[in-house]
Amino acid sequence: MRLLNNKKVISGLSLIAVIILTLLDYNPTNVSPGELEIFHLGFPTDWLRFNSEFRGFSFNFIGLAVNFCLFYFIFWIIGKMTIKSTKYKKELNS
Repeated sequence: MRLLNNKKVISGLSLIAVIILTLLDYNPTNVSPGELEIFHLGFPTDWLRFNSEFRGFSFNFIGLAVNFCLFYFIFWIIGKMTIKSTKYKKELNS
């Protein structure tokens, strides 16, 4: 699978995975009226935080970098495994 050899493609897939899993990780809790609500978003590390008192987001760059590197590594491993399996299949067919 030559598509996953390209660093730009792996970077794009990693960024998309981080954003999608952040949106899927949204888990609101029941909080009494007037109580401060803070939502931590991101998987596996939190990189976005929503604060209901200020009605705004705060950004954690380290969490984003960790998530990006983790998914980059996962997609890189998948790419390496598919390359080795296709080479092995070609050797068997020869």
